[in-house]
Amino acid sequence: MKKYLEDFCAEFDYPQGACEALAGAYDTIFANEKAAATFSQILEDYDKTRLLDFHNIKEQLNEAAELTGVHEYTVKLLIHILLSKTLRKYYAEKGLDDSLWFGAMSDLKWKLIECHIVKDVWGTFVADWNWFSRWYELTRFAIGRLQFETIKFNREYEKDGKKLTKDSKVINIHIPRTGTPLNHDEVLASYAAAKEFYKEEFKDEPMAFFCSSWLLFPEHEKILHEKSNIRKFMSDFDIFACHYYPDVDKSALWRAFDCPETTPIAELPEDSFLKRAYKKYLLEGGKLGYGAGVFFA
Repeated sequence: MKKYLEDFCAEFDYPQGACEALAGAYDTIFANEKAAATFSQILEDYDKTRLLDFHNIKEQLNEAAELTGVHEYTVKLLIHILLSKTLRKYYAEKGLDDSLWFGAMSDLKWKLIECHIVKDVWGTFVADWNWFSRWYELTRFAIGRLQFETIKFNREYEKDGKKLTKDSKVINIHIPRTGTPLNHDEVLASYAAAKEFYKEEFKDEPMAFFCSSWLLFPEHEKILHEKSNIRKFMSDFDIFACHYYPDVDKSALWRAFDCPETTPIAELPEDSFLKRAYKKYLLEGGKLGYGAGVFFA
């Protein structure tokens, strides 16, 4: 598996520092009998069953981190890279194009870069293991610029003759942090490709796309100019809900600024239009938040 790790890092063009950190973590973990047994059992179980108990795995990996001194963020990313080998096999068995696997596993790189920027560690600090599980259960898919999965709406919505109930199935959209602009042409292409991908699943019911994200925060109409990529993305949706965080230090500040959530407002970076606009908004007493919206295909 060490060779697979090296090949994976090369295939996804990981930074040299990340390659070295992950290779070192691999050697350290597999030099420890108990930690190695933990990793091997997780990989074996997934290969046999395509099932993962992510709550249990989280506890096992935390223990492996304590045993070896490898940072828990690095340990978590490493196991998912190794699991990706079997996942690629499952994609092939289901007749899914390998480009879909590549798109899904690109998410590991975005999480890696994000973690290094915010935490100065090569790994992942995403704590919600349900996030990772849907990749490995083949229920979330990366289609072009965006990521999609079907979920229950769990809300009530009605407008212009269109209606969704709590039990309605919708296509949930995620926007990965790729470090590149959210080009609206690419976004539209993703919608179109997702519509084709899910057409059989929705052939007997309306196809609705749903998104809950800081990118749909209605205050962007004040913060950002109308030609911004974020405003263009927002315009695709009927934004029906908005939530404000009660305390800026407890919000996902890193999403907009690539910095720890506890960074004082006055010290926030200003190296992009988005960051400058957001910082001005916060200095003037604004609060961060997110919005939720839908649109029908």
